Amino acid sequence: MVQNVQFNPSAYYAIENPVLKTILSAGVLQCVWLMTTHVLDEHDRRVQLVPTCAYLLGCTVVLIAIPFGPLRQWAYYSMRQAYLIFAVCYALARWRKPPDETYRQRLDRYRLPL
Repeated sequence: MVQNVQFNPSAYYAIENPVLKTILSAGVLQCVWLMTTHVLDEHDRRVQLVPTCAYLLGCTVVLIAIPFGPLRQWAYYSMRQAYLIFAVCYALARWRKPPDETYRQRLDRYRLPL
């Protein structure tokens, strides 16, 4: 579909609409995180909101502090992967050290997907 369309090679590493992309990705990641906290029976608002706030702060720092180029693009998009890796590690940590045995048995249903 994009054949015969002029492409500027200097814009190869550009992040177009970074504010919109950051907000949209934060919304999607927040939904995944809320599903994770729901499964883990975690109802503390700080636990539900702090990771997404840290993600938004991290993306902002990457966009401001790193100059234009491949490192900036890599760091910006790797923030999403870091968020998801954090979510999986948090879930695994909660599964390994449960408050009681019934909680662990309930979480065993999600062991294979994790």
